[in-house]
Amino acid sequence: MPPTTVLQLLLLFFFFFFFFFFFFFLSSQVHTVAAAGNTLHPGDTIGINRTIVSSAGTFALGFFIPRHSPSTSFYLAIWYNDTGDDAAVWVANRDSPVADSAAVLALQLDGNLVLSDSDGSKIWSSNTSSTSNGTEAVLLDSGNLVLRSGDGDTTIWESFDHPTDTLLPNMRIVSYFGIGVATRIVSWKTSSDPATGTFSLGIDPRTFMQAFIWRGSEPYWRSNAWNGSVTFTENEDNESISSFYITSLSGGKQNMSWSYMVTQGFPATRLMIEETGFLRLLTWQEASKSWVTRASYPNMEFGACVLYNQCGPNGLCVGRNATLSCKCFAEFSPNNSTEWAAGNYSGGCVKKTRWDCSKGGFYKVYSKMKLPDGMLLLRDAEASECEANCSATCNCTAYSFDSTRSIESTTRCLVWLGDMIDLVQNSSGMDELHVRVSAADLDNNSQYDGHSHKRKRLLVIMLAVGTAAMLLSGTTCYFMWARHMRLGKTRRLLELTVPDSIGSDKGTINAPLVDFFSIRKATDDFAVTNKLGEGGFGSVYKGRLEDGQFIAVKRLSENSKQGFEELNNEVKLIVRLQHTNLVRLLGWCIHENEKMLIYEYMPNKSLDKYLFDSNLSTQLDWHKRFCIIQGIAQGLLYLHRYSRLRIIHRDLKTSNILLDENMIPKISDFGLARIFGESHMEQNTRRVVGTFGYMAPEYGLHGRFSEKSDVYSFGVIVLEIISGKRNSGSYSINDSFSLLGYAWCLWVEGRSCELVDPQLIDSFPVSEVEKCVQLGLLCVQDRSTDRPTMDAIAIMLVNKNPVLPSPQQPAHASTTDSPTLVPISYSRAPELTMSTIEGR
Repeated sequence: MPPTTVLQLLLLFFFFFFFFFFFFFLSSQVHTVAAAGNTLHPGDTIGINRTIVSSAGTFALGFFIPRHSPSTSFYLAIWYNDTGDDAAVWVANRDSPVADSAAVLALQLDGNLVLSDSDGSKIWSSNTSSTSNGTEAVLLDSGNLVLRSGDGDTTIWESFDHPTDTLLPNMRIVSYFGIGVATRIVSWKTSSDPATGTFSLGIDPRTFMQAFIWRGSEPYWRSNAWNGSVTFTENEDNESISSFYITSLSGGKQNMSWSYMVTQGFPATRLMIEETGFLRLLTWQEASKSWVTRASYPNMEFGACVLYNQCGPNGLCVGRNATLSCKCFAEFSPNNSTEWAAGNYSGGCVKKTRWDCSKGGFYKVYSKMKLPDGMLLLRDAEASECEANCSATCNCTAYSFDSTRSIESTTRCLVWLGDMIDLVQNSSGMDELHVRVSAADLDNNSQYDGHSHKRKRLLVIMLAVGTAAMLLSGTTCYFMWARHMRLGKTRRLLELTVPDSIGSDKGTINAPLVDFFSIRKATDDFAVTNKLGEGGFGSVYKGRLEDGQFIAVKRLSENSKQGFEELNNEVKLIVRLQHTNLVRLLGWCIHENEKMLIYEYMPNKSLDKYLFDSNLSTQLDWHKRFCIIQGIAQGLLYLHRYSRLRIIHRDLKTSNILLDENMIPKISDFGLARIFGESHMEQNTRRVVGTFGYMAPEYGLHGRFSEKSDVYSFGVIVLEIISGKRNSGSYSINDSFSLLGYAWCLWVEGRSCELVDPQLIDSFPVSEVEKCVQLGLLCVQDRSTDRPTMDAIAIMLVNKNPVLPSPQQPAHASTTDSPTLVPISYSRAPELTMSTIEGR
């Protein structure tokens, strides 16, 4: 063999040897795995289209793009893998999205998790120094991503210590004593943007006794003071919540942590703080393939007082009304009487008389209280010691003691120094508050100790109970006699059992059956002069019973499509519903071909009579209109969330909003309403009922209805209340826009206030009007998932400066965009039943 050939062979051999060695060296440094188990080892990476899954398949770690996100940026996240839903429970790079698809997550050789882009630039890192070459990253079935030593004995870093907007079962939030620091979960910026948002949840860093939702750095909502057993609830009787999740506090002298766990057998669960400020406990509903709200805080069932410090220092927020009601304790007076009378309660209240510290303590007891903020816990103190400790401190304002609510196996003694902040008193309050007063402020001007105070209270209670019993007995006897006489004379409102054909699920309900001849007499035989209104259903008449009570009689026409089924439906539903903003059903009547419903009489008739009449609309100033909006929202919130039956109204419109003598709105006409099961988020129907202009697109086109269908109708009503114009009209250039389109154009151009009814003549708060216009547009968005819930709407209305997302353009902004009823999900078109918009 020639020497040149040998040399060429040798060179070729060395080339292949060098290539093999170089390839082997690179492959030993970095290799990529594709969803191989739940563990990453040093040098392993995952790319955009790859994930790792926890051992039981519960959670997955990988890259995702948020739903409805306008960008294509990627985020590294953890989500429930077995639900089929892409809701992220943890996001690593929430404020640093990755723009390119070549990004990778790598467990580097030094033991750190690092997310980098295609250029190798570091986007996010676990950033821990306690690492080693044997470190591995493991996704646990709890949803926790941990870095641990190779032997598994030492956890070096875990995602549970760095939460984003969600708490999973057994995940903790911690308050560190002395340094005023607490870990928090922080909301997304918007529903499609995981960036750090405005709202956060955590334990009060000053004390472990309560949880807070903050809006930025300012308190937004505060829980009840921890009572030793149930934590952070606004209603201790909420069995549907406490039966499946358990909260607990644990810790030592330096910190305290709060967590919750789910009882065995319950589905996927997450507690998340939304971009709107709501803290929601969600569980996965397999039947509907959706997340269902089990609890929501702030709980708007408790009215305006649920938000933090609505009435200023020492100001008492009272009741569960949608509108704010503030007062001062009897021993206090408004700090600024002029501002207080004008509805500005921020100055709060001050003491009328200062106490003399040398004379000890004098206290008045207030019950049904949510205890104020800023409490101090005195451990192992008995009742007398609790009072004595407050009396011995000159600036002690109040104390609360309860031996039944133990903290770490001790009694609960709480004291307050200085002003009392966020005072609330309503029917759901659970505690007594002993407020310190001067001797002159006591009813009997005498000193007393805790024991004598208790004896006096006991005596007063016994006298009150005895007196009440006597009054009750006498009153009962009188009313029984009066009822007997009245029934014998008038034969009306007989308390009969409804036949099975008009019964409840159990067959019968107790509802007042009204005698037909009594109704004829009350309405002067349905005289034309007593007619209040007329529509496709028939006519409504004003009547007066023999005892002077006014009633409204809804007489269904023989030709009305609202027949026996609707009457049956309304009696079954409304007789079980009790709320200030729902019309009250007094009785019903079936006589031969006559079908009638008897309601409480609303002297101001329906809302549309005022809104769309140029003369009557002047009686609706902005304050009344805003109160009407709030009242309608509270009525819908009750139907959707807090009534014994979950109700979808399906025919909400201004003519179905009645006004009482105080212009308080009451939702009426439940003939088309439907009971909605807890396990359902949406239902289908082949019989579409309602009124064009108020009907949600998904309902009118495809027969799908849900709570969000009512939200759409509510949004239309809000815009009609603001503008005094019907949605069915045409507005703006060449009459090409509907009211929704007109409102949208004005909002986009920053001219929302031009939508306001000219009758108001600029006598309205600009910020409140702009808020309501934006809220109305949020409610009429095309996609039902984009619309807010009624509890979110209620809190937006109560809050003076809410953070509102930007709405999308309404589906039917043009008057030419009339809906075409072409079914998509049905083999044939749904039956369409329309009701008129006449008042009654």
